[in-house]
Amino acid sequence: MILKKFFLVVFVFLFTTCKKDPSLFDITNLNNNQISVLGHGGMGISYRYPMNSMESLIECLNLGTSGTEMDVCVTKDSIMVLCHSQNLEDNTKCKGLIKEMNWSEIKNCNYGYPIFSKKVNIIEASAFFDAVENKNNLLFVFDCKIVLDDKLEYLNLFAESLLKLIDKYNLDSNCFIESFNTSFLEILQSKNKDLHLFVNTQDVETGIDISRTIHLFGLTLDTKNVTDQDIEMAHNNNLRVALFNTQTERENIDAVLKNPDYIQTDKVDYLVNALK
Repeated sequence: MILKKFFLVVFVFLFTTCKKDPSLFDITNLNNNQISVLGHGGMGISYRYPMNSMESLIECLNLGTSGTEMDVCVTKDSIMVLCHSQNLEDNTKCKGLIKEMNWSEIKNCNYGYPIFSKKVNIIEASAFFDAVENKNNLLFVFDCKIVLDDKLEYLNLFAESLLKLIDKYNLDSNCFIESFNTSFLEILQSKNKDLHLFVNTQDVETGIDISRTIHLFGLTLDTKNVTDQDIEMAHNNNLRVALFNTQTERENIDAVLKNPDYIQTDKVDYLVNALK
């Protein structure tokens, strides 16, 4: 009896342990049945350097990811800036809206957190791409920080500045552009019909509806808001799925089990190793 209980305990342990290893699960998606690991703003929200900083982005690529997501804003003088919010007070020690300022006014703004001895400034997108040697072998996701009430003039400025950046570094085939703002996505598509556009949406059904008027490449979704059945529905409508908000090992595993095409993870080192 004791021996039977021992083997039962061992079996349960091995079963539950294996179920926690994503590499043991079959993946079915539109991305050649593979999940591309992308950093969330580089190394994610809990890294020792801020999201979208040079330090965080480069470390993410050095770990062997497929690429990285980054947040992009544009200044009044058309400079693409990597920052999570148009409002500088949300991330840095400076004040004001990026879209209302020139690059010369904000280029020395440094992040207010996390606190460490080295000052880390916000950077131009071009500074990051100048530092990356194998750009053509990586995937870059531009999360465009535009709000729903931004005026048409600003949407066009943002679109032209972003397309200029993409053209400068020949990123047409290896970048995704995502936004909540469907008007912005329509503007981009009118300027370049071959762009890989993602709508950042709350649910798959809404994304599918949007795809009937805008030729979308995919949907960007909070992993906590979708199921594997939702993602299968997106795939059946020829829409790739990128998931975000995976901050723990368990959340990353749960995301893998849903068969997305891409995961923008805050646990980069873990997910890279798990999916090798």
